[in-house]
Amino acid sequence: WRDKGSNSLRTGLQELESHRDDRSEDDLTMFGQMAYLTREISPLDPIDKPPVEDIIEAFCRLTVNAFTITDPELRPVGTGLYLAAAPANHACAPSAVATFKGPQLTLRGLDRLGAGGEVLISYMDVAEVAGRRREYLKKQYFFECDC
Repeated sequence: WRDKGSNSLRTGLQELESHRDDRSEDDLTMFGQMAYLTREISPLDPIDKPPVEDIIEAFCRLTVNAFTITDPELRPVGTGLYLAAAPANHACAPSAVATFKGPQLTLRGLDRLGAGGEVLISYMDVAEVAGRRREYLKKQYFFECDC
């Protein structure tokens, strides 16, 4: 595999959290199978194809950093990776909300943010009961929520 120099998507993706060490063996096996298939069907010249391990790492990063794209009625219509918004942390009482116009993501502030304030979004429906939120956040994002 030849690194073709600076690639902003590759560089941006590499800066995101992957939680690979927190993954179950079943998850890593599934990602390995998907990575092998991805590599096999890639139209790239074999020397240009990334190693399976790099593809597994990318899948790990995508699953904890991607956003569910919704329509105006908040129905899921797709998934997108938004490198500028991906570092936003979770809060059950968020300071911002992710909205979509087609595939375009906008983070909209819910309150004024003071100087140095952190943009916090909810990774799931804030109307969900606290116990279910905690369970989902631990399973999907590998952290304990103290809501």
